Amino acid sequence: MRQHYKHQPIVATDWPPRIGKDYFGRLALVEKQDSTTQAESAWHMLRGQVDKTVKLTGNKEISVEDVLQPTDSSLSLRVVIDGPPGIGKTTLCRKLLNMWSNGTLVHQQYDLVLYCPLRNSKIATATTLADLFVRQLKRYKNVPEWFEGRDGEGLLIMFDGWDELSEQLRQSSLAASIICKDELDQCSVIVTSRSYASTSLLEIMSNLSRHVQVIGFSGEEISTVIIQTLQKDTKLAQELIDENTERNKYKSHFTTTHSSKDSQLAVKLINDLQVRNE
Repeated sequence: MRQHYKHQPIVATDWPPRIGKDYFGRLALVEKQDSTTQAESAWHMLRGQVDKTVKLTGNKEISVEDVLQPTDSSLSLRVVIDGPPGIGKTTLCRKLLNMWSNGTLVHQQYDLVLYCPLRNSKIATATTLADLFVRQLKRYKNVPEWFEGRDGEGLLIMFDGWDELSEQLRQSSLAASIICKDELDQCSVIVTSRSYASTSLLEIMSNLSRHVQVIGFSGEEISTVIIQTLQKDTKLAQELIDENTERNKYKSHFTTTHSSKDSQLAVKLINDLQVRNE
């Protein structure tokens, strides 16, 4: 499985849109501090628009490495990751898979990480742990039984797309049973969901370890990221930022006096994004 995940791209080819040849939009993570605290606005209605950042109350920004940071109460984690469509929830899962396969998953060393997209009908209707292995096990056909004998200890399951499940499967399915710790209570679980469906997920979880929300960067933050990524010369990057700033805000249209191709490319990409309203 490590080899399988290691060679998978972190970013899917269809989303997010490429910014130039090798660059993609970026995402930010915030950890919900208090599930009773309401956001100041309907951020979940943004539907993946990365040109807006909504101020969320009761949250703190966290790194990818901290998503699986152990809690004091249990090493068996239940983590919910939600956000609007296309914001990067699956990309985050792919990043964690890549980190595990390369041995850089900081907080916990799992014996196995199992990625389970719930839009796959076989996974959604699975009745045994073996059913969650989409790839044929062959030599390792005893692996599911081995984990079952350990109540899932050493196993991390990523259920990607809770919103893809029918109402019936949200109430009664293997995925729901594992999430609620009715089965494999010693394994760790990450569940992703679009925001509108995460309420039904949180309602059945009395053992939530962490609630992470994926939000987009603001237009200005994206422009800064593009400049600092493409223009490796920090002095030129700052000059480019300064010449396109008025009253501490970026101009609506970027220009540059630099002869540097990197600066010119950054300006072109930023202006292209603004025209496309992305």
